[in-house]
Amino acid sequence: MKINTNNTEKVNSAIIEAEGRATARTITADDIKGLIKDIEKQLSSLLNKKDWKGLKFGCDDNAQSFPSSYRYSPESTHVVLERGASGWFITELHRSSCNGPTQRIIPTNISSKKEELAHFVSQPKNW
Repeated sequence: MKINTNNTEKVNSAIIEAEGRATARTITADDIKGLIKDIEKQLSSLLNKKDWKGLKFGCDDNAQSFPSSYRYSPESTHVVLERGASGWFITELHRSSCNGPTQRIIPTNISSKKEELAHFVSQPKNW
């Protein structure tokens, strides 16, 4: 799956397919845009925009804590966002156990990207 987040119609149909009959802790295309805005805010202070390409983030917009008396395993809709050359893409969309509040946005490949950038900078031709 690779859906451009600017294509609201495709995003909404993918969300409906992934969520099925779920009514609690669901997401919308606007929620995904909000996640992207938060990611970009953090990335802008860390990397140049040209270095964002290829970065992936696992996102659970409904991440929260539940009381121990909660009877069932709470599920929410998770989305994996990847930065492409021209924008953000959804590469995965599924229902899974709800994350804790500190795991709303999780970088999944930032360390490999860091190594890639370090290798690029260390090449003699770049100096």
